[in-house]
Amino acid sequence: MRVAVQSIGLVLCIIAILTVETAYPNGRQPPRSSDVSLVKATCEERSGGHIYEIIRARVTGGEGSDETLRVVIGSVGERMAIADIKTLTLPTAQVDQDGFIKATLLRSDGTEEKSVMVQVRSGKAKLRLVGFRSNGASVNIDLARCKTVEFSSAAPSASDSNDRPEPKK
Repeated sequence: MRVAVQSIGLVLCIIAILTVETAYPNGRQPPRSSDVSLVKATCEERSGGHIYEIIRARVTGGEGSDETLRVVIGSVGERMAIADIKTLTLPTAQVDQDGFIKATLLRSDGTEEKSVMVQVRSGKAKLRLVGFRSNGASVNIDLARCKTVEFSSAAPSASDSNDRPEPKK
């Protein structure tokens, strides 16, 4: 009985050591996967012209949170990653019965601007741009309130690095 308890204790200690060795938390931010894409969005509000800068931008709505928008080009609908969009211009705030609004889209690869329909409402839920300001405060704005949205890939800063800090000497 005593040997079994000692063996279980040894196995639990080894698991704890392996877990701690691979986590590398920095104490300020939770660890996250290095393959996470950071998207920065800039939204110019339709009324008042207020500009929101959103770091780690995502789209939320009726189905949860995502990094894609549903767009219709011609008669073909597709889900497009916001990281693949450079500029989205929403000239009017008129939403059709399916939850789409007319827009002009410029892809991040620099191809020509296209006239598209962008989903801004899913069912009865409005799609929203969410993320954080540079000071850490949260941002949550209705996508249809934006006149222009610019997306860009934000390079991770040194504070976002998953590298282990150097010990102080």
